[in-house]
Amino acid sequence: MARLSDATILTQPAITSFVDKLEAEELVMRERDLKDRRVIRIVLTKKGETVFRQGLRVHTKYVDDLLSGISEKELSELSVIMKKLSKREAV
Repeated sequence: MARLSDATILTQPAITSFVDKLEAEELVMRERDLKDRRVIRIVLTKKGETVFRQGLRVHTKYVDDLLSGISEKELSELSVIMKKLSKREAV
């Protein structure tokens, strides 16, 4: 949960609520780490994997369509800018 919170702009309580909803829909399940019982891992279920793959296909098509009118030179420039932005810390 802490890693999810760190990787997003969401607080730990918000992540917990979100994971609760995903778990209720049987998209994820919580698993305790066998070596450190304090650690709880969030694991996709088979249903969750299916929904994730479907969403990934939709997302990929959306991005492909979005970028289809952009030249190779523009894509290269965008890539440089995105790399620079990804190295900046969130404000």
